[in-house]
Amino acid sequence: MGISRDAPYKGIRKGKHPFQRTFPNYPPGLGTLDYLLQEGLVIRERFEEIPPRVEYSLTPIAKDFLREISYVIEWGQLHFEQIVKGRK
Repeated sequence: MGISRDAPYKGIRKGKHPFQRTFPNYPPGLGTLDYLLQEGLVIRERFEEIPPRVEYSLTPIAKDFLREISYVIEWGQLHFEQIVKGRK
């Protein structure tokens, strides 16, 4: 008896991610792990073990970005009600 590789995803709607539905002009590959590696925001470390293992970590510039974006997130949380009222 085999296990389908799709078994954990049964019942999950396929299609565009909610983020892509909200921002339709957002490039599809942007934000993927491959993109983050390519842009130097994530480091992939491979370990010669059995079974093979890899670990991903943020580069210093990515950590710096997260620190800065946290201020934008905090601002959004402080002004959330005003932002929602402005949408109506």
